[in-house]
Amino acid sequence: MKAANLSYDLNKNANLSASYLEDKDSSMYKAYAAGFNYKGIKNINVTSEYGKNESDWAKSLNVGDSAKA
Repeated sequence: MKAANLSYDLNKNANLSASYLEDKDSSMYKAYAAGFNYKGIKNINVTSEYGKNESDWAKSLNVGDSAKA
């Protein structure tokens, strides 16, 4: 299995993140994600994330296409 999770603070209010997961012994895991977080506005926290699973298992449940969110 291969896995990585990275986080980088751009400054005191902004953060980038990235994740990767792959399991060659399973058809369920071949996914990655990227995220962004901003907390520079009082009482507001903005978070976004994009993820994609390219495994055969995810494609079988999604009419042959990778699962994305």
